[in-house]
Amino acid sequence: MSVSDPLLKRLKQHVLSLRVGDPPQADIPDSHPSLEPLCSTLEEILAKGLRQSAGLFSGHRDCYHWMFLLPDLCSRRPPGVTLDFQQVPGAGGSDSLGGGHLHPGVEAAIQAAKSEPRVREPLGRGRLLVRCLLQRRLIHWPVLTLCRVLRQAADFYDDLYSIVGNDILAEILASLLLELSKAKFALNLRNAAFLDCSWSLPRYCYYEFVPCSKLGLHLVCMQGHQVVEAVLPGSVAAEDAKIEPGDILDELLGQCIKFNGARIRKMIKDNQGWPVPTWFIKARLPDASLYQPLLHLLKSAGQAGLLNHVRRHPDAPRAPRGIPGVNFDDPLAEDGAAGQSQLMPIHARLDEDASDDIPAANPDMAPTYSVRYVGNLSMAAMAACPLSSRASSESWPPSPIPPSTGPAD
Repeated sequence: MSVSDPLLKRLKQHVLSLRVGDPPQADIPDSHPSLEPLCSTLEEILAKGLRQSAGLFSGHRDCYHWMFLLPDLCSRRPPGVTLDFQQVPGAGGSDSLGGGHLHPGVEAAIQAAKSEPRVREPLGRGRLLVRCLLQRRLIHWPVLTLCRVLRQAADFYDDLYSIVGNDILAEILASLLLELSKAKFALNLRNAAFLDCSWSLPRYCYYEFVPCSKLGLHLVCMQGHQVVEAVLPGSVAAEDAKIEPGDILDELLGQCIKFNGARIRKMIKDNQGWPVPTWFIKARLPDASLYQPLLHLLKSAGQAGLLNHVRRHPDAPRAPRGIPGVNFDDPLAEDGAAGQSQLMPIHARLDEDASDDIPAANPDMAPTYSVRYVGNLSMAAMAACPLSSRASSESWPPSPIPPSTGPAD
């Protein structure tokens, strides 16, 4: 068998492009052009020659299945046998790892991938685990632990058709991953909402809105994603054209709202009067092209109007922002006409905002009303006159009736 593999050659090219760069970067962000092909190639390597369990109820194994088993594999060892993690470069001795246990950073990355609410599929959790390991500069640990320390690669891979299961090719892979671990990544691990379906990452933007009771967004839930269907003109969300129809509200007030849109109304109400931090998945990439997984999402949801709106070129003339016929009776939308004032808590109110509010807040923290005297009306006199004659002879409002000066009964 050849001691080389096309996938390893491809991986080497991506590693070199990240390490030497064109131009080199101190911190490698999500937008680096070599990051997506690097991760895709690594996934192909891990999937090549993977054994599937023969059990009837064992289910399908994905290429990251064994990574999540590493803590259990390391703990299930015969009594008195200590795993020699000196085989892993950078281990620093078994004492520093708690008597031969798996690196705590790897265990933390595994737990983070398991508990992330944005991913639901095993493949998506595995992709998030790879990103966590890249961020922690521990990407070489799983392969070296399986092959050198546990020596259990044969339990998961075929030694003839795989790379990880072949001793020579696994060493080449380990050397490439060790070189990759020297690169410093600056990845936004929040950006994981589409890892279930693709390695392609959208543009992920942070916006902080001023204290408000409603943002002015109309949202529609599509496969758990809270997609912006329309933006109310004049609302907080419409300022500076930051939010466009087709964007996805991914995080609100520090909490992921994918698969959890029912909590939006309560979250806004409970935090009324405080700044509103949000994370949005943008429908367009930095080059103004459309994010393809989002287009597939709109197609599968049957959102033809929103899909046509998003497909329009960003420089084309636009109608008022939003989709015709959208009802803004929404937890994040303004009620009624645009520009209608919303009563704010005292601690969030500016001096110039108080003039239009009824009731207004005075310095004594008590509500005050402006009133105008019109006149008085004797209800006894109105009751003495038949309704039909009053309707024909009197106009509305009635003339003021002078107060009686006669003696009291």
